[in-house]
This record gives sequence, C-alpha cells and structure tokens, in this order.
Amino acid sequence: MKKLLVAAVVAILALLGLSTCAGSFLNGSNNNTATTSSSSSASSSEASTSSDKSASSTTSSSSSDKTASSSTDASASTATETLTKDTAFAAALAAAGISEADAVLTSVEKEVENGVNVFKVDFTSAGQEYEYTLNAETGEVIENASEMVDSEDASTSTATVSSADQDKLVAAALADAGITEADAEVVGSELETEDGVQQFDVDFVSNGTRYHYILNAETKEVIETEASPAE
Repeated sequence: MKKLLVAAVVAILALLGLSTCAGSFLNGSNNNTATTSSSSSASSSEASTSSDKSASSTTSSSSSDKTASSSTDASASTATETLTKDTAFAAALAAAGISEADAVLTSVEKEVENGVNVFKVDFTSAGQEYEYTLNAETGEVIENASEMVDSEDASTSTATVSSADQDKLVAAALADAGITEADAEVVGSELETEDGVQQFDVDFVSNGTRYHYILNAETKEVIETEASPAE
C-alpha cells in the first residue's frame, strides 16, 4: 500500500513537471511572437517616416523649382527694350495695322515728355496721316491720332520718298559727316517741301555732338549742316 502511494505521488509530480515545462515553452513562444511583431511594427514605422521625409523633400524641391521659375519669369517681364528710329516706325505701323510697303514715313523725333523718353512718329498711308507717340524704352503706345490728308498737303505729297530712300538719305548725311552708322544714333528725321523742293531733315548724335542735316530728297545733295554739343 505504501508503495502504491509513493508511485502515485511520483506520477503526480511528473505530470506537474511536464505542465510547467509546457507553460514555460508557451510563454517563451508568445514572447518571441510579441518581439517579432514589435520589430515588424518598428520597421514599418521607420519605412513610413522615411517615405514621409522623401515626399516632403520632393515637395520642397518642386516648390523651389516653381519659385526659381517664377523669379525667372518676373525678371524677363521687367526687362525693357530701347527703341531706335527704325523700330519706333515699325512699332507704330504694327499698332496701326499697316504694312511698311503701304506707308510713307514723314517724321520721327526722339524727345523727353514728363521725364520720359519718347519717339514721335508721323507717317501717311492711303490718304490718311498718322501721328504716334511711343515710350522709347518699352515701345508702348502713349497716344495716337489720324486724319485725312487735305488737298494742299496732297499736292506736296511725300509719297515718292520711300522708307528705303530715307535710309539712303541718312547714309548720305553720315558719309558727309565722316561717321559710321555704328557710331551714330539717329534721333529725328522729317520730310518737308521748301520752295517746291522736297527736303529731308535728319538729326543724329555721335561722340557727344548733335548733327543736323538738310538734304535734297531727290538728289541726296547736302543743302545745310549744323553741329552742336549734344544735350
């Protein structure tokens, strides 16, 4: 009987020992699972943070590019272009919607109005006389007017002197003064009739001197010259 009790106690202890080991095994497995899950979560969090930083960097780069582009556009929009006698005439024609072949330039003068450099351009086309005032820096039309050429003006029409012929008259004046076109700025020119003779008046500046020439519009002969210090 005593032996049976001892055997029963040993069996119970053996069972208790196996249960403890199983519990320890299960606890260890759960801990490993939790650790693995925690590591995966941390890795996922780091990946998410890296992705957010990358997206933020991309957005910042895009914003910088847009800012640089806007700055370039703003710089381009503030750039100005200085007109010359020829480009002032071209700008006036463009504003009037008239081709150079259909127009005759009668005068172009560079002046200062209210502290602003301007070109005053007069030309005729199809019996109309046009007057344009343009900003010499930007080419913007400040004011313009047009009217029919009256009969008296028509009788002394300057239509026989084309824009190309006027360029030749300017070249003749420069040659007489011994000045190259590259060294001169034409600031004014005008066609007029004096005693039945068409004359071409031209003013240009070179090396601090202002020159005024009057030439026969038909023969290009120099009628009168004058030189004075440029203002």
